[in-house]
Amino acid sequence: MWELEAEPRLSTAFANLSIFSSVPDVARLQRRMDYVSAKVPRFRLRLDPADQRRWQPYRDFDVTQHVRQVSLDSPGTDQQLFELAMKLFREPFDTSRPLWDFVIIDGLGGGRGAMLQKLHHIVTDGEGGLRFAELMVDLEPNAPEPEPVRPSELVVPDAPSFIDEAFSTVTGTAAGILRQLSRPTELPGLGIEGALTAKGLLEKLVATADQGSPELRSRGGDLAFSTLQLDFDDAKGAAGELNASLNDVFVAVVVRAMASYQERLDRRPSSVHVAVPLSTRRSDSAAANSFVPVRVDIAVKDDMVDQVAAVSERMNRTKADPSLDVVDSVAGLLSRMPGAALRQLVKVQASAIDIVASNVRGAPVDLWFAGAKMTGNFPIGPLSGTPANLTMMSNCGNLDLGLVCDTAAVSQPKKLRNDLDAAWEDLLQL
Repeated sequence: MWELEAEPRLSTAFANLSIFSSVPDVARLQRRMDYVSAKVPRFRLRLDPADQRRWQPYRDFDVTQHVRQVSLDSPGTDQQLFELAMKLFREPFDTSRPLWDFVIIDGLGGGRGAMLQKLHHIVTDGEGGLRFAELMVDLEPNAPEPEPVRPSELVVPDAPSFIDEAFSTVTGTAAGILRQLSRPTELPGLGIEGALTAKGLLEKLVATADQGSPELRSRGGDLAFSTLQLDFDDAKGAAGELNASLNDVFVAVVVRAMASYQERLDRRPSSVHVAVPLSTRRSDSAAANSFVPVRVDIAVKDDMVDQVAAVSERMNRTKADPSLDVVDSVAGLLSRMPGAALRQLVKVQASAIDIVASNVRGAPVDLWFAGAKMTGNFPIGPLSGTPANLTMMSNCGNLDLGLVCDTAAVSQPKKLRNDLDAAWEDLLQL
């Protein structure tokens, strides 16, 4: 994934914008994160300056370089907060240090506080980030702080290669990849049946440039961020009434909203091209990343009931696809491509996507960070060259949604946000 950072708009960094009833104590959070990073050694690793495919232990770790505080100008509106969050989100990581940053933000109206938690996907994925978060949150406002980790207790990990760690079964070059695509039975370690399903997955993942919606093809604008907060029980109840999963109704809302947005541009799409990250994480997995982004083309329906049914059928078919069983091997092939070729491949794939729709489970109980109660936890998913990303996270009885748009592709992000609101209303009124 790091090869993509040569083009900032392909970055796979992700974040959360958390809102609090008060401002978290920065010194207390620094102490906690010093403890957490000692317990999770990956968060004290940096890229090896001599070979950025590899980790290197960062022996000069200083938590104050990763946890800091900034202030909003008066009057401290939510829109100001969103604009600052996008500015911080777009700032590149300092590769001489571990690839994560937490920024506490004060000055928000009503005495509230906020915090941007930003990580790179080569450190962890969204689910892994939640596991990391379990160590840094409290279940009560005045919970005792953990004892500091003594130097003798620090674990200094080995420095595994990113490629060897994530993709252990295949080797090759770009030329080898092309040869193996034409001769699938030679894919290492897969056998004939696995090779054929791997070829099917490559055909699924690698798009052609003419598949995306034409109104959304421009790239390279500013980033716009907005949020929605819904009642979890209401959405879950609507899903139950339709005999569908919560994720199915979420994707159905995304499809209807994107179709409505494109209708504003005088085009009625027959389908919406959605990228859905499917988790491949096992319950006992400690892997940094355990997901595969799958592109699904979903037909647009006039009726919300029919829309949910269409999504359910399409998603069930996708999840049952045997090609997903060999995703690690295929991803390994792609990871061996030269950087320029990989970036071009990702751009072509991203050009065929209208929106990324991701669903991450959060905490079902109240949480406190450094003495401040969290009232909202809004994901900021990576665009990675796509027009928009909508990520939904459950949070203590709510569904918190964060929408990121590339304004060159989605030139009216507020209208897309309103279309999402209207689509949810249509669902909840069934």
